[in-house]
Amino acid sequence: KAYLFTLLEYLWRNKENIKDMGHMAELVVKPPEEIADMLNHLVTKREPQEIARKLRFLTVGTSSLMFQKGVQIDMDMFMDKSDGKVPVNIIYLNTLSSTNDKQFFLATLLKELYCWMLKNPAEGIQLLFYVDEIAPYIPPYPRNPPPKEAYAFLFKQARKYGVGLVAATQNITDVDYKACLLYTSDAADEED
Repeated sequence: KAYLFTLLEYLWRNKENIKDMGHMAELVVKPPEEIADMLNHLVTKREPQEIARKLRFLTVGTSSLMFQKGVQIDMDMFMDKSDGKVPVNIIYLNTLSSTNDKQFFLATLLKELYCWMLKNPAEGIQLLFYVDEIAPYIPPYPRNPPPKEAYAFLFKQARKYGVGLVAATQNITDVDYKACLLYTSDAADEED
């Protein structure tokens, strides 16, 4: 993580763009000379090759579709009321082939939603976010899939920004109880 963070931070500070995952893989193996020595102290000799291999894996098969096709997530587009109607957006995750792809996509969507709500606070409910069968995304400890942290932020703060959350599951024991307590305690506070 430190290797990638340092590399990405360097590229960002120098306003250098990453073309795609293949380009990122090349940069991992052959980093800019200015930071190469520093990066080499963060990893073993083999680790950059392994990181690059994993990045290149994202450029083939169905995984490549998430990084090379389509459009970027745009919360404002989801909220478009230009036709005078309340927008309803359904995101069907079963078109993604693996659990990892679903986890990654949902984590990305949740982080975009979190950033959007911070920029667009409202006193009343302006958006309702509903997830059916939430158990795989916020399972009990010690499992920690990528969307879990993003959900935790939303459960703690979404209501005060005008975002409502509905999480459905058939078995409450399949969900991290801390998230449930946060959610139900917020609702109880509002009733008082």
